[in-house]
Amino acid sequence: MTKVLRNFLPVIVGALLGLFAPTALSQDRVPAAADPGQPEPGSLVEVALKPLDGFINQAYRLTIDLYTRTWFAEAPAFPEITIEDVIVYQQKGFKTNLNRKIRGETWSGQRQEYFLFPQKPGAFEVPALEVTTRVGQQGIPVSLMTEALVFKADYVPGVAEMIIVADDLSLKERWSSEDLRAGDALERRIEMAADGTLGMLIPPLRPGPLRGVQLQQGQPRVNDKTQRGEMRAERQEHWIYHFPRAGTYTLPAIELRWWDLGSGQLQTARLEEKTIKVGINPALVVRRPLFRWLLAAGLLALAGLGVYRWRRAREEASGEAARRQPGERNAGPRPPLQPLNPWRGSASASQGNS
Repeated sequence: MTKVLRNFLPVIVGALLGLFAPTALSQDRVPAAADPGQPEPGSLVEVALKPLDGFINQAYRLTIDLYTRTWFAEAPAFPEITIEDVIVYQQKGFKTNLNRKIRGETWSGQRQEYFLFPQKPGAFEVPALEVTTRVGQQGIPVSLMTEALVFKADYVPGVAEMIIVADDLSLKERWSSEDLRAGDALERRIEMAADGTLGMLIPPLRPGPLRGVQLQQGQPRVNDKTQRGEMRAERQEHWIYHFPRAGTYTLPAIELRWWDLGSGQLQTARLEEKTIKVGINPALVVRRPLFRWLLAAGLLALAGLGVYRWRRAREEASGEAARRQPGERNAGPRPPLQPLNPWRGSASASQGNS
């Protein structure tokens, strides 16, 4: 019996050590990336940025992952990011749940994604960011800091201006009825969609030179969508062309340059020029002579009214003058006026003296 116990004693001791070893070593299972000074050693934060070197208007994806060995007692609080000359897009209220094996142990986590769009060439820094939460049954507070990161941006090759940088781009249009007559309007809706960018980064289109056509541009509609971490931008423009006269009109082609991240090449999306034929409007042909006759009649009426008022004013003035001199009407005709002749007066005086 003693010999049997001696043979199985090492096996029994090994089994007991195997049972208690995980508990004894669990306090040491902290990932290497964790901060040794953090208050809760069962928590971990990681930050990643891709790419580190790209183009202006390109989307730089920044992810912050927060892990815990237990569970989150409250939703993690991820920071808001502000970087000068960089547009930061954060889809608030949407986080990705994570699971990860660390040294054979399952950790649960949450990820917050940001998209950074540099607006000028140069180097930019993502500062160290604080992430806070509470974990475990007791709600232990956790506050972790990420590492600061630096990224660079420049113009796309061969283009010294800002253009769209995307994974894909489409340009479509829709027209209203093209059965037009003089005085009619034609509606045009242009839809632009791009993957991996923001709607606000899609520039307004240029209609090109128009002759004899009046263009009214409506307020554009911009929309951004994010699905499974992928962005899609949409922009819709509404144009109305007015054709005051009959004839044939040519609307110029529209081009939009953009950089294709997939092929690494400069692309041009294009809407071809369009010829519009506008017919004669019989209603306008009839109305023009009628309008001219009405205008002439109105001018004649105004002229007649002016003459009438002028003659009436003269008659009233004559009657007023007659009323001011009543005695002159009964005095009879006036004697004729004698001409003023100084030589005659002198001759009469000479005859009297002689």
